[in-house]
Amino acid sequence: ARVAFAQFLLKPVAVLVLDEPTNHLDIPTRELLEDALKAFEGAALVVSHDRFFLREFATRVLEISEGKLLDHDSWETYQAAAPPQWQQAQEAEVSFIKQDAVVVQKWSRKKMARLRKREGKGIGLRRFSSRVEEFQEKKEDKKKDKEESQELQTDMVDALPKG
Repeated sequence: ARVAFAQFLLKPVAVLVLDEPTNHLDIPTRELLEDALKAFEGAALVVSHDRFFLREFATRVLEISEGKLLDHDSWETYQAAAPPQWQQAQEAEVSFIKQDAVVVQKWSRKKMARLRKREGKGIGLRRFSSRVEEFQEKKEDKKKDKEESQELQTDMVDALPKG
């Protein structure tokens, strides 16, 4: 896959056809592919279930549903027209991002320092890091949650029968 990717970067072509291109790629290689596709001046037909990946560069979405071809002029219109189960998957994705926000920060501080030193600051988990702040609890919220939890515990202890 890496050799094919290198060839793609070196040979000028007008049309790319990619079938699940992110399978088996590590994160930095996925991001290289995203950057290459963003800079690509031709047409790219990409079949992928990776919404993180598609969201980065898709400018038009063709969907085949119930034997019909649906043409969405942007990722946003595709997302807005998505069925309820897709919206549920999107909510699960947000939950996943929330869980990984903490991991991303730790990973970028520890593991990526060496890579950043060698490659520059643009390497990392962009698909998460651009949204990490959205999902992190603010210190005030944590403090408030802790206070509410302590109050609830006190109320529960007070409600226990004495004796």
